[in-house]
Amino acid sequence: MHTGLGRAMLIGLLGALLFCACTKSRGPSSSAATSVHLKASITLTGTIAGQQSFEVTRNTTGGCSGLVSKPTGAAAQRPFDIPLPTTVGARSTFWSVALSPYVGPGAYGKNFFTSLQVTIGGEANASDSFMRDDKTKAATTIGSDGSGSFTFSGLADKTKRLEAGSVTWSCSAS
Repeated sequence: MHTGLGRAMLIGLLGALLFCACTKSRGPSSSAATSVHLKASITLTGTIAGQQSFEVTRNTTGGCSGLVSKPTGAAAQRPFDIPLPTTVGARSTFWSVALSPYVGPGAYGKNFFTSLQVTIGGEANASDSFMRDDKTKAATTIGSDGSGSFTFSGLADKTKRLEAGSVTWSCSAS
């Protein structure tokens, strides 16, 4: 009686090993991280004007559509990371832009930005910080193919000078 049970366990174990070996031979699973490339352009049209093309590489699962898909599980609370440059022309930029809650591709207005600020470096280590105020407008549209756009206006510095701009991007898998 124990011999039949032992054989059944052995057959089950061999079947499980065979299944695992076949599954691994199919190549990488769809949950493996891959790189996507975002080609983008920014135009600043406010107090500080300039234009810059830039590229960003991100690791994600599911290619470009995976980058913008609705987050689930522990990632469901993460804000969407809009691609933004570290320089515009010869000026350094530091962005604090958080789009939350992010629920997948679509259009988002000002109320979805939990943070919206840019600091733009200048000459002699001076910088200008432009922050959201009651007159600020902001919107973003994110496509299911990983492309998108972000526009903002009315970010104000402490002397009420204004900054505005737009970013557009496209996505390609590597």
